Amino acid sequence: MLSSIESMKLTKVTKMSKLTNDPLRDRNLKIVKIRPLTTKELASEHWDTNSNVTCLVLSNGTKLYASQDSEGNGPGTMFGTDVNGRKFGLGG
Repeated sequence: MLSSIESMKLTKVTKMSKLTNDPLRDRNLKIVKIRPLTTKELASEHWDTNSNVTCLVLSNGTKLYASQDSEGNGPGTMFGTDVNGRKFGLGG
């Protein structure tokens, strides 16, 4: 049997393929802000409120941030590559 915390983690994430109103359907979305998650946002994920997690805010208000796994067990790091091929990480 799942603990109440495990049960919450299983129910809080909805796979994009199951959404009928996909928040990323509009392919003209822009990143309008890059900021750390707030203490309240971290707490709502049941993550350590002292974590450094980068949040990308899109023009429709959607917020994107990395998790350490697909179950949302903790904050993660977003990785990228700049135009010169240099690798970098945001948050973590």
